Amino acid sequence: AVGGDDCFVLIDAWKQSALEPPEISGSLETRFEWAYSRAARAMLITTLTTFVAFVSLSFSSIWDISCFGAFTGTIVLVDYILAITWLPAC
Repeated sequence: AVGGDDCFVLIDAWKQSALEPPEISGSLETRFEWAYSRAARAMLITTLTTFVAFVSLSFSSIWDISCFGAFTGTIVLVDYILAITWLPAC
């Protein structure tokens, strides 16, 4: 599913933060800050490439494909916003 990889990236960054030096792994706050900043960049890059791929379909002369590209591109961005706000809150 689109955006499913975002969950894995954030959870993996969280697991990796436990292996970092004590100034990072010493508290939950510093672990989360490190994991979030690391994961957010990777998630943004993968989201942007997926977004561009779907939005490129909106330039199609076939109306159905054009609408699909615009709609799906929008959903990819919404998914990213939800993944970086709601997933860490859970």
